[in-house]
Amino acid sequence: MNASVQALKEMTAEDLHRSVLEKYAIAKDHDLSRVVDFMVFREKSDEKEVYEAIEEYRKHIAILAVYTPLGYEIPISDDVDPVWHTHVLHTGDYLSLCNKLGCGFIHHQPFVFRAEAEAIMPTYREVTCELHKKHFGLNNKFWGPDKHVGCMNKP
Repeated sequence: MNASVQALKEMTAEDLHRSVLEKYAIAKDHDLSRVVDFMVFREKSDEKEVYEAIEEYRKHIAILAVYTPLGYEIPISDDVDPVWHTHVLHTGDYLSLCNKLGCGFIHHQPFVFRAEAEAIMPTYREVTCELHKKHFGLNNKFWGPDKHVGCMNKP
């Protein structure tokens, strides 16, 4: 186990929270305008909705940056997943953000079959919703327990 993962495992809840907020500040400063442009102009998504989903994606990637190295699988809401998909399409920019976050490349694991997505729903409710609630408050528009799961990280 490398030293940075060992250090994460020894963090208190307060330290983890502070780390998530630090990663979120990095994600907030990262320019995602190409992602917005692609979603609005190419995918014909509503611009206001895209900006709201981008904000939730920034929170989620901050959580992933801290918890993925600890071995957590953290499914993403179907309402935010299109942002992650679009960002991954911009591979250089996606890698740049992962590097800024200091967590290495965060792998994106799609679900191919409905049964896969349904099987991960308890993890979504118990891990994803709880981590968002703990670190940012739960925005039910995007993260409520009644939402469907999109994809997830792969530690």
